[in-house]
Amino acid sequence: MDSKLADSFRAAFEYLLNKKGHGAQSEITKKTGIRKSYINNVLKGRSPGDEERRRLISNALGLRYEDMIFLGENILGGASPDDLNYSQSELDADFDIIKINWHKLPKDIKKKIIELVEEYSGPSFLYSHEIQQHKKHSEDRGYYIWEQVCIDSGLSAIYDRSQRIEILESYMAHKLSDISLYQKLNEYIENVILTIKHNI
Repeated sequence: MDSKLADSFRAAFEYLLNKKGHGAQSEITKKTGIRKSYINNVLKGRSPGDEERRRLISNALGLRYEDMIFLGENILGGASPDDLNYSQSELDADFDIIKINWHKLPKDIKKKIIELVEEYSGPSFLYSHEIQQHKKHSEDRGYYIWEQVCIDSGLSAIYDRSQRIEILESYMAHKLSDISLYQKLNEYIENVILTIKHNI
């Protein structure tokens, strides 16, 4: 396992256990069935833990695994964890303010908000640690998204890195965002499925 991932997970795990207070570790053990000795080894850095159990721990703490890593990365980077805890009610309130004042906003601000909403909509793999290892609009990132679309569609067998797809070329030319690429590849794969069915 990547040591940075292990450190990030441990930092988030320690923070959340401290926040929950006394009995939190016992609660994790009860919810996950993971032994206390195993959890202690992870917390003390003696073991990174395997991904399956890290995901179980994350779920027991009420977070997605990717969010645990994100939280840990920010803690290690010096950010205050409390600044990262943005409740749904706060988020809803902010969107209400935007909706009420939409007509008053300058065009460039409206455009930026739309871009941000598009960027942060879509499946969780678009915000995973794995995808962040690839530069935006790079060939590696484009093909990573294509591979995930194939897997999600149950057609991993059709994934071929050597295959040139026009949609991916547009993405690499900075004409599409991650979410737009994801959506267009899904449309593309639906057409592939229809073609296969038609030829059967």
